[in-house]
Amino acid sequence: MTAPVLALMLMTAGFGQPQAREIVRYAYGERRLQPCAHSRMGEGLIGVAGVMRRKLHEYARMSGCVPAKVQIAFMAHEWPRLYPACSRRFAAGELRVFRLCWGKGHQR
Repeated sequence: MTAPVLALMLMTAGFGQPQAREIVRYAYGERRLQPCAHSRMGEGLIGVAGVMRRKLHEYARMSGCVPAKVQIAFMAHEWPRLYPACSRRFAAGELRVFRLCWGKGHQR
């Protein structure tokens, strides 16, 4: 997957352009633009761990590699629900908050 394709998918899921660019930077920085290249569990695109990994697979209703489109839908659904304060700050333009909050279960 390319960064522009990922950004477009994120914007289609409801993220603004600056927020989509920040998520792409996060994914690229973690070398995760290929959903399953770095993890046999298939959460490699958005980099979830622990409880979030389990939630992703429950959301996807599958084990193994979770397609990029499903990972993005999961993130769009879970981000404001699980991280309301972070989500509001991110939407307001505080882009660094994504790296502080997402995927590791931090409630900042």
